[in-house]
Amino acid sequence: MIHRKLVSLLVAATVVMLISLDMSVFSEEGVFGLILIGGVVLFSISLLYVLPGLLLIEWMTNKINVMRMPAAFLMHVILVIPVVLLMPALDWFLGSIFVAIVFILDLALRQWEQRSERQSAKSTASFTS
Repeated sequence: MIHRKLVSLLVAATVVMLISLDMSVFSEEGVFGLILIGGVVLFSISLLYVLPGLLLIEWMTNKINVMRMPAAFLMHVILVIPVVLLMPALDWFLGSIFVAIVFILDLALRQWEQRSERQSAKSTASFTS
């Protein structure tokens, strides 16, 4: 559970940083803007390696169900890769729409996970009785 909160916090921080950095940074700040955007992109790419590792640790310690592993992995890939690739190129309006879509997808996937947990708990309860 701590891993999920940490990952959500890191992804949200990355989204906020990338939204705040617009393409105007390149023209106004020159090399400093390039270094700043490069650092944010490297941080975001490092998340691509951290997230699967955290998910693998959770899977190996049986904290998440094996059947939900692909869904959780895909959720984070869906969240991180488009942010890394598209956010610097988008303006404020499109960026805010994109972030809203990403968070709606995240919320929908979390509700789906909760629903599947409840159904598995019900099936386990009916199986034991």
